[in-house]
Amino acid sequence: MENKRIAFVIMQIGNSELDKIYSEIFIPVIKSINLEPKRIDQDNEGKLLKKEITDFIERADIIIADLTNERPNCYLEVGYAMGLDKFKNLIFTAREDHLPTSMNYKIDGPKIHFDLSGYDILFWDSLHLEDFKTKLTDRINRRLLIISPRPMETVKPLWDDIWLEQQRKHVSENLKKINYIRRMESLISPVHWNFNLSQGELLEIASASQIQTFGWPIGIVIKDVPELKPIPKSDGIISEINGTVFGDTYDFSYFKKNGQIFISKSLFEERDYKTSIIPEIRIRRVTELLMFTSRFYSRCGLPEKELIKITLKYSGLVNNKLDFANRGAQSVHQRISMESESSSEIETSIADIEVRLPELVNELLKGLFVLFDFYEPNFESLKFIVDNFVTETNKNANR
Repeated sequence: MENKRIAFVIMQIGNSELDKIYSEIFIPVIKSINLEPKRIDQDNEGKLLKKEITDFIERADIIIADLTNERPNCYLEVGYAMGLDKFKNLIFTAREDHLPTSMNYKIDGPKIHFDLSGYDILFWDSLHLEDFKTKLTDRINRRLLIISPRPMETVKPLWDDIWLEQQRKHVSENLKKINYIRRMESLISPVHWNFNLSQGELLEIASASQIQTFGWPIGIVIKDVPELKPIPKSDGIISEINGTVFGDTYDFSYFKKNGQIFISKSLFEERDYKTSIIPEIRIRRVTELLMFTSRFYSRCGLPEKELIKITLKYSGLVNNKLDFANRGAQSVHQRISMESESSSEIETSIADIEVRLPELVNELLKGLFVLFDFYEPNFESLKFIVDNFVTETNKNANR
């Protein structure tokens, strides 16, 4: 999803006069103010039309609603915008013959509906479009001055590189102690939202967000065993389960007060497949990571459509092979990685995870799988694994 600020235009579609107004007036005016013009017939992304319209309305900084020819769908979309309390974002326009005081007004002709007749509406006519263009530009500029910016929008890098290097060094030192090289690292952060959670809140949220389906949760938090209980820090909490305690695993999770999550852990494959990557295990683990992300931020109160950035890295992959033992089938030839590290990144949301979970799992694993001779899992097989994991999780929750 693009990050540039947009202006969404609501108007009758398929009318030559209005199409001309859109192309010759609305588009150049919107672009001159450094916004991206959007109209549903020209900018849809192949999704459900109603869903795309509501998404544009929710995202738009400016909504231009041209009420010419009193189209019911236009009034419906205006009503939706008002229901979202986006009154300040709305700018109304219409052809001048809709104004009762116009010489061209017809009693039985199109008009502005009573519900909106009291609003300040910019009227246009085809003989004075330059004047209308100037007034529309001024109206949008003034409106942008009074619209509040998005909450806590980030203009600097999400992560502090020095802080990250410190955590990675700590993880590397502890993995060496148990003779592990391979690791999975996840950086998870809201893109525009900034929390100020207490350490106690983080402990409860992280604990409640764990998923037990795999048997050893990602982002594991053990709060009832004193020697394993997370450690409060000035900027969050650290949960560390060292291999010297549990033998075959190392888990390091740093939950920050601002809502960021850093997770670095050994691979489950270390138990039985020291030099192999098992696709089914990776699919299940990334499914769990996304479900954990959704649970965590839901409990934090993040709006369901706010963007979340997830970076997934694997290290220590050189000379590893792809092993299909878990699926009971070997590949025709060995797929061996010549690279040590892989990285994938997505921007998603709580709502997106709910709707597109298999697709997101696939996107996050592309960077890993491609290193093994361009391997791509069959999507239906991947979806089957993801759906089964979700079903198992729901069954466990209902026990």
